[in-house]
This record gives sequence, C-alpha cells and structure tokens, in this order.
Amino acid sequence: MRIEAWIACALVAMSSTPAVAQSGQWQVDVAPAQCRLSRNLAGAEPAAISIQTVPGSDAYQLTLAGPGLRGIAGSQIEPAELVFPDADKIAVFARAARLDGALSTAVQMGGIGPELLDRLAGASTIALRRRNRESGPLALASAAKAVAALRRCNADQLIEWGADPAQFQPGGAMPVALTPREKWLTNSQLVGLTGGRSEIDALLKVGVATDGTIDSCDAINDGGNPRLPKSACAPVKGRKLFAPARAPDGNAVRSVATFSIQLISRPNL
Repeated sequence: MRIEAWIACALVAMSSTPAVAQSGQWQVDVAPAQCRLSRNLAGAEPAAISIQTVPGSDAYQLTLAGPGLRGIAGSQIEPAELVFPDADKIAVFARAARLDGALSTAVQMGGIGPELLDRLAGASTIALRRRNRESGPLALASAAKAVAALRRCNADQLIEWGADPAQFQPGGAMPVALTPREKWLTNSQLVGLTGGRSEIDALLKVGVATDGTIDSCDAINDGGNPRLPKSACAPVKGRKLFAPARAPDGNAVRSVATFSIQLISRPNL
C-alpha cells in the first residue's frame, strides 16, 4: 500500500499551524476512474483524513494522519478497528508510515466495504484502535454532506460508463457481487496474464445486464500489457457475477462495475 502524496503535502502545510487547528472544508477530487474525499480536521492536534475509491469497486481506502497516531499501528499490515460513536466499529487492516514534520504518522486502511460511508455519514467522530490502544477521536463535522458528494462522484462516472441513473436515486440499489472480485480469476489465469512482465497493475470495467450477467468487459488501464484485456475479460464474460442493480420501483437496471488485477513480483528469499 502507498500513502497518498496529498498526505505528505498536508503534513508540511500543517506542521507550522498552532496546536489547535481550524477545520478546513471537505474536498472531493475527481480523476478518471477515481474519487477522493479529503479534509484537514480540527482537534487537540491537527490531523487529516482521506477516503479514496475506484467507482464501481465497492471498496474504499481510508487514510488518517496526525501526531496522535504515533504507535497506533506498525509498518506491517495488522488488524485494527475504526471506532465511531455509540461503540460502533468496523474491523480493518492498518499500516502506518512515518512522515516528516510535526504530524509524523499516517495510517492507511484498504479494502473497506461500503459500510464505511454509511458510518461516516452518521458519525460526529472517528477513532482508530489497535491492541486496546485508541487514537482520537477526530471530529467529522458535516460528514453527511461530504459523503453524499463522494457518492455523486462515483455515480457520475458510472453513468458516463453506461450505468442506468435510476439505481442512484433514493430507493434504488447498486449491483451486489455474488463472488468476491479477487476470486473471478483463478491463480493459473492470473499467471497467464503476465505476458512476460514481472508486475501488473490493471483496472477493468464490466457491464452488468439486468439478470446480473457480465455482457461487456474492457480495460480502463491495461497496466502496460495490451493483451491483458482480452485475456482477463474472456473468463468473466457471460457469467452471472452480480445481483442486478435496481431502480426505485424494484425493476432491474443495467449497471457497471470495476475490478483490478494487481500482481507484484517478490524477490527470492
């Protein structure tokens, strides 16, 4: 996992602020196949938060930064918990990184499900707990409006790719994967995608028909391997991999989803 560059910039800017910082505005950054929500947070110590996702992936990456996070997680990926008011919790895997400046620690958590947005939208604070040690809480003022803006970013890109807008209306529902995306391709199929490359980081999108089957597939980013889309799409096309998206009236509608292929070479030990 990589700590986002914006965190390092935020730490440099915030390292010269007083011990009690004023809370900045939530900001949504839109890029091709990416939506990110971020904010500098007020509290006893200045801090920052970022939530990033690929539209259609149903997975979110959360990064928290601040001096109060020192020691909350080691450099290895380890179990932790996000703690919300009323003892509401989400189990996560966390990894910390040391950064320069007064705010010297950022903790990144990846692969969090859509429940993260539901909890954030209704929460006033967020804290992080590992091995009975808790940091925070960090204030989350106006989080509901910010989460709504992030969801709009996701919806806008999916609609541009061909998703029916009705699923994003109140009462509608997005498709739900019947099989985790990481299990769509077997190990032997993944190995066959390397094309002689030692590493691959690719992103593909699929069209989901009203019966939940995959009826189209192409690459958003082929990871530098032009043969990858054909090889990766062939095993998933025609398979029923989703419960279909629904309009507010309950009728199934067309949707779009994404999945990534990440292969990293490991040195011989």
